[in-house]
Amino acid sequence: MTEHSDAYNYFIHLLDCTGSERAHNDFDPNLLDKIYDWEREEVEKIIWTRFNHNGDGGLAVLVAKLKDYDGIKLLEDRLRGGITSSEYNRYLVEVATALYQATSIDDYLDYLYMYYDAKKENSVLSTLIFIAPGEKLYALCADVYVNSDDSLARSTAIDGMLCCKGYIKNPYDFKERSEMVNLARAFLSDDRAVRKSKLASFENGEFDSIPRAQGLYTKSDVVE
Repeated sequence: MTEHSDAYNYFIHLLDCTGSERAHNDFDPNLLDKIYDWEREEVEKIIWTRFNHNGDGGLAVLVAKLKDYDGIKLLEDRLRGGITSSEYNRYLVEVATALYQATSIDDYLDYLYMYYDAKKENSVLSTLIFIAPGEKLYALCADVYVNSDDSLARSTAIDGMLCCKGYIKNPYDFKERSEMVNLARAFLSDDRAVRKSKLASFENGEFDSIPRAQGLYTKSDVVE
């Protein structure tokens, strides 16, 4: 009997997980590149069926990469239908994120920002940091940095701006982010007018002379 790939086995395992294990583990966005070729037809059918019938938003990133099904159209239909409702939800955040990552169309960022603006949920703001950078994403982060009264949200937005402008190439690399601690701290202020001035200085290149931090730092050092 032919054994399945490790990627396939873990995917099937996650499908049936509930509670904290499912909540703290995302589907591998590169799953379809890691499974064996002979597994793909079955896996695509599972993804399509489960997303259609179970409403698992975590599968959206995989739906966008399907070859045997028009996943992009399905995601667009779900997002369009959801936006007609006044109720913001995390399912549509995952759908919008998957669409933006697959297409680089800036309009899909609007839902994420509308959701954040309505719910002030910092985990969604963090999501923005880990998707492909762009000018619209930078503008969204800059708006949060200047106007938010939440210091944690502002710190998250600073990371986002640094990613969008290329100071942080890989937001998943903690060492790289820790080297930006001095730059990130230069943004900090509780005064909105000062933050606006700091943003202008950053955009004028005046922060480029700030030395990079040396050595490893804890997360509390990076986000103060």
